Amino acid sequence: MTDRPRTSYTPMDLSRVDPAVVETFGLDRIPLDRPRTATADLLSLAGKVALVTGAGGDGLGNAISHRLAEQGAAVALLDVNADAGVAAAEDIAQRWDVRTLPVTANV
Repeated sequence: MTDRPRTSYTPMDLSRVDPAVVETFGLDRIPLDRPRTATADLLSLAGKVALVTGAGGDGLGNAISHRLAEQGAAVALLDVNADAGVAAAEDIAQRWDVRTLPVTANV
């Protein structure tokens, strides 16, 4: 992640908006003065832990594990096949440089 300058939004001028519209939609309560946040920062899962079932194969569980790891999450990979879980965990840890834990389980 890069350090981007955080700038505030300019307050909205509601003087020309019909007061009934402002009241109905609460336009005067919109938090326009909050800092801007990059989408990548909003999607970051750094410091989070994900638990994914069926992650040892080559299907949806494995794909989800990769996407979560790509965003920085540590991933616990659950699968009924211990060898497949270990292989997937090693692949994800090496590819995305995140912590992984293979867990043999049938849920």
